[in-house]
Amino acid sequence: MWVLSGAALVVARSLAAPHAVAIYAAAAPIAAATVAAVYYGAFNRTTPLATAGVVVAVVMLFDLVVALVWERSLAMFDSVLGTWLPFALVFAQTLVSGLVARRTGVPGSAP
Repeated sequence: MWVLSGAALVVARSLAAPHAVAIYAAAAPIAAATVAAVYYGAFNRTTPLATAGVVVAVVMLFDLVVALVWERSLAMFDSVLGTWLPFALVFAQTLVSGLVARRTGVPGSAP
């Protein structure tokens, strides 16, 4: 998930620098939807709420590592559009995907 959204940010920064943050905010939930579709279709061992929490926690952890190791600054966490909105959208997308998977009877989903 993080690799997909990170790749989107790198491409956005190189092609459309002024709009990179907005592109990232749009790409993050798309990456979450892709990961959620694979997870809920193949594994689906946890509740949608727990899965959404784990996915967004992993994304936050990787963003924290990037901020501390590569950027050497936590300034990225000051941006609602660049950080907090994508986190919220990733959480919401993963949660909704799980709820839909349960409702449609994806194999392995709990009743």
